[in-house]
Amino acid sequence: MKRPPKETAESARRIGRRSLVIGASQLAMVGVLGWRMRSMQVEEGEIYRTLAEENRINMRLIPPSRG
Repeated sequence: MKRPPKETAESARRIGRRSLVIGASQLAMVGVLGWRMRSMQVEEGEIYRTLAEENRINMRLIPPSRG
């Protein structure tokens, strides 16, 4: 059985509105992630570079557990 034209148009309008809201929220999330990645690489990059360099080689003398 076919739906009345008014119900079909209203359903299409709801679907379009939902698609717009979902698309906008996805775009916002990607924007936030992109902004954070840029912030970590450009603004805080030297901090992370120093931490990585300090963490690269860690020499400790560990006595043997025998004897």
